[in-house]
Amino acid sequence: MANSKHLWEPFIKYLLEDPQKRIEESEHPLNDYVKHTLTEVVAAFPNASLHYPDDKGDRFVHFQPLCHLAGLAFYNTSSYLCIHPQHGPWMAIRSCIIFDIEGPNDTPTYPILKNPFPTKDADIQAGIAKITEDALKDNEGIERGYQKRWRELLDVREMAAGFLGPEAQNAKYSPDQLHYHYTKDKTYLRTAVAKVQSQ
Repeated sequence: MANSKHLWEPFIKYLLEDPQKRIEESEHPLNDYVKHTLTEVVAAFPNASLHYPDDKGDRFVHFQPLCHLAGLAFYNTSSYLCIHPQHGPWMAIRSCIIFDIEGPNDTPTYPILKNPFPTKDADIQAGIAKITEDALKDNEGIERGYQKRWRELLDVREMAAGFLGPEAQNAKYSPDQLHYHYTKDKTYLRTAVAKVQSQ
């Protein structure tokens, strides 16, 4: 399960129903929204289990290779981005649903996805290598180092989108969605909610 930019509008409507609880009292508003929505979706399937990117231990799923193997998007290991045929890099993997049923055979029933910009991987690798080098040197640790360099990570994502056609470039997240995606700063949620309330 993944989202495009079209997640944002229903997410903001969800926040509008109870901004105090769903923004201010929530540690991760978007994760809560996804879990709330998908739990309702799979309620009719008792043999289904939901897995999320923040799951640990035996519930952990390596989502990017799964996304690739399922034929949803090409996993570009140079950028660590999944590149969707329509949305390009403007997607985020949110969950997978595992059904306790007999699976299909090993023969793919869909085309194997190929790297949409094989000649440009060196450019992307150079950008990621510089960000990683700087993040590794960060006094607050590598995870925080990446968080602080979100604009450079965005540059790499935009570079990847630029190698694709106009459809992928038109799939770019809105400014509020983009900033929240990278920073998790609730200010952008409050701003988006206020915009809707003022209409």
